[in-house]
Amino acid sequence: MKILIKAADFVVAFLLTIAASSMIISMFLQVVFRFVFNSPLYWTEELSRYSFIYIVFIGAAWAGKQGMHLGVDYFTSKLPEQAVRRLAVIIDLLVLVFSAVIVIVGAQVIPINFKQFSPALNVPMGAVYAAIPMGFLLLFIYYLDHLMEDLGMRRQL
Repeated sequence: MKILIKAADFVVAFLLTIAASSMIISMFLQVVFRFVFNSPLYWTEELSRYSFIYIVFIGAAWAGKQGMHLGVDYFTSKLPEQAVRRLAVIIDLLVLVFSAVIVIVGAQVIPINFKQFSPALNVPMGAVYAAIPMGFLLLFIYYLDHLMEDLGMRRQL
């Protein structure tokens, strides 16, 4: 499990770095070309949008690893420790099931979208939509690790 988590961490760091860098650079180029050269680039908005999509879904997986997803702890603070642990396992299982469904359905839909191309960049839309199952696959890996931690089996595997 340690190797899988390290691999997922590498993929997340790599994809977030590439997506954030391309978004920042394309927005900078757009501003420079629009206001300095008075000749806007037509593809920068699209690249920024697609980069942002990757940032959102891959970033959501990273936030899941860090335990940064939004949660209401008003009720859990009133529960006994044993119930909080059980609830954490149930939440982990629900996230795992939801993530698995998104990954499976996304993997079925992506090949269809490789036949459609974006207007400005001429990139297959399947490459853009791939951010969704990739993000949820990474989220699945991280929540599997959370589940193992909650069950007391963390990283012995």
